[in-house]
Amino acid sequence: MRPQTIRFLSSCSLARSALLATALTLGAPAVVAVEFGALSITAEGATAARAVFHMHPDPNVRNEDHMAIDMVHPAYWRYSSITDDFDGAYEVIKTFGWTTPFFINARTKHIDSIFFNLRFFSITISGSSISKNLTSGIVSRYR
Repeated sequence: MRPQTIRFLSSCSLARSALLATALTLGAPAVVAVEFGALSITAEGATAARAVFHMHPDPNVRNEDHMAIDMVHPAYWRYSSITDDFDGAYEVIKTFGWTTPFFINARTKHIDSIFFNLRFFSITISGSSISKNLTSGIVSRYR
């Protein structure tokens, strides 16, 4: 076989493999999803990680999710390796070298800061502390 023919056959087999992988992914049955009314173990784990990092002693690392610990099912604390006290949970996280709880905490802090800034922005706009230029623009539109 000529080199061009081999190159063509390998690219066709790659395209076929990609097409097959896409078809299998898109055609996956819905039975792999969480059943209606059942708890998602990954959502429970993310909530537990948020609860643990809410208890972190360092205010720079601690997130403001004070409701997370109440949202974790009590059975999760019993059957999971993470406990509901910070020292025990952090020891497990460090021992096994888990990085996901740190990612979850960073994501939580980032999203919370976005929502805080939006709330602060909306309070500032609706309050009386609007800058003079913005106020004159709003007043001129609604007179």
